[in-house]
Amino acid sequence: MIKKNNKGEFVLRFMSSVLIAQAPRNTLEQAVVVYNVNPVATPTQSSQTISTTTTTTTNGSNNDPGNVNMNMGVNVDGMGGGISINVSGMDAGTGNSTTSTHSQTTTTTTTTVSGAQTPTPIPPPTHVVYLPGYSGKVGCPVPMSKEDFSDLNATISSKTFEETKFTIAKQVLNDRCLFVSQVKEIIMQFTFEQTRLDFAKYAYDRTYDVGNYFKVNDTFTFESSTEELNEYIDSRR
Repeated sequence: MIKKNNKGEFVLRFMSSVLIAQAPRNTLEQAVVVYNVNPVATPTQSSQTISTTTTTTTNGSNNDPGNVNMNMGVNVDGMGGGISINVSGMDAGTGNSTTSTHSQTTTTTTTTVSGAQTPTPIPPPTHVVYLPGYSGKVGCPVPMSKEDFSDLNATISSKTFEETKFTIAKQVLNDRCLFVSQVKEIIMQFTFEQTRLDFAKYAYDRTYDVGNYFKVNDTFTFESSTEELNEYIDSRR
C-alpha cells in the first residue's frame, strides 16, 4: 500500500496477503497476463532422399526385338535396394548396341515439432464473494471471519478504559480487514465522540466494502464529526 508518513512523504507499506484463489475480482483498469505453463516446443527438420537409376541396353537392328536389360536401384536414406529385369526376344543378329542411363534424385524435407504438448487448460480464477450483492470498491482483500470478529468484539467489551479499547482495536486491525457493519459495532463500544471519529479514520483503509462507508456516519452525534470524516476520506482517494 502506498501512503503518506508523518513527514508527508509517500512510502510503501505492507498491508496484507491472501491466497490467490481468494483474491478479489480484478478491476476493469487492471491488465491480466496469463503465461503458458507448458515448455515451448522446438521445431526440428528431417530429410528423406530417394535416388532412382534406370539403365536400358538394347542389342539388335532392323526392328527385330533383341535383349533388353533393365537395372533399377533405389536408395532411401542410406537403405539400398536393386531390381534387375532381363527380357529375351528373338535373335537380334548383328547390329548396333544402344545403352541409355537415366538417374533421378528426389529429396523431401519434413519439419516436425518435437516436445510439443497439448496446452494445459488454465482454470478461471475463483472469486470468493464475501458480501453478496456488493459491487462497489474493495478496500482490503479478505475480511475478518465472524468467529474472529466475535472474539475481538468480546475482548474490547471486556476492557474498562476507552484508551485500552482503542489500542486493542488498532492492534488487531494492523493486519486484518473488516466489513462496515463490523466497524460500526466496534465504534459503538467507544463512549467519546473523538475516539469514535479517530477509529473511523483508522479503519477506513482496513475496510472491505468501503463503498458503504457512509453508513459509519450513523455512529456520530455531531455533524462536525461527519464532515471531518468525509474530508479525511476525500484525502485518501
